[in-house]
Amino acid sequence: MKRLLILLTLFSMAVPSLAYQKEHRGLFFQTALGFSYLNTQYDDTYKSDYQRNCNYSSNSEENPDQCRSVEIYSHSFSGFSFPEVNVKLGASIGNMVVLFSTLDVGNVFGHAKAQNTEYDENVTKGTVHSVDFDDKLSDKDAPGFEFAAGLGFYVYPFRNPQSPLNGLFIGTSSGLGGYIVTPRGDYSTDLEFLNIYTRYEIGKDWWITDTWSLGFGIAYQSMFSNEPIDGDGIDSDHKFSIAIRLTRG
Repeated sequence: MKRLLILLTLFSMAVPSLAYQKEHRGLFFQTALGFSYLNTQYDDTYKSDYQRNCNYSSNSEENPDQCRSVEIYSHSFSGFSFPEVNVKLGASIGNMVVLFSTLDVGNVFGHAKAQNTEYDENVTKGTVHSVDFDDKLSDKDAPGFEFAAGLGFYVYPFRNPQSPLNGLFIGTSSGLGGYIVTPRGDYSTDLEFLNIYTRYEIGKDWWITDTWSLGFGIAYQSMFSNEPIDGDGIDSDHKFSIAIRLTRG
């Protein structure tokens, strides 16, 4: 019994030394609270196939040989996201690399502009005529929400805990994300800016315990251009973020 007590005492004394102290190893968990600026321009043009059985327009001087419908969408949004909450879960490897999954949610507010144009395109004796225009324009404040989910990694290149650069990190992630806003007033359609995104981040953490650190990150995010067959898709998308982060591992 005495020997057992001695072994248990030695083991309990050894456990703290087995823990990773101020190193990026094992379970990685991070939560962050941030603020972002968003700016997106989205344009699309949809054209149906030509058909011969046309709904003749009263504006046409003669019956068209062929016709099709055309829809043009031009949507833009500029605003902010706050509060923006991010959670990451993953694994730290070799006190240098972190692999993680990431989830973002946030409250969006800003200004949206939406212009939808619809018309018929008639072909008569080889000549194209555009008739029956229906143009809707909305230029309103637009609240909404954003979300993103993806995978990524961090690199902590400075592993020496005595180095002033210890805790400096760079990273990237990619996944599905974007935001949905609803212009106020008479425009009843939600504007959706959703696509595959890529995010680049840099920042620094400071150890506050042996396993927990507190820091900040600055990030830039952009969605891939969406190019449907008959449209131009997302022309430009920019998101700039800054966040305070609490990290374990």
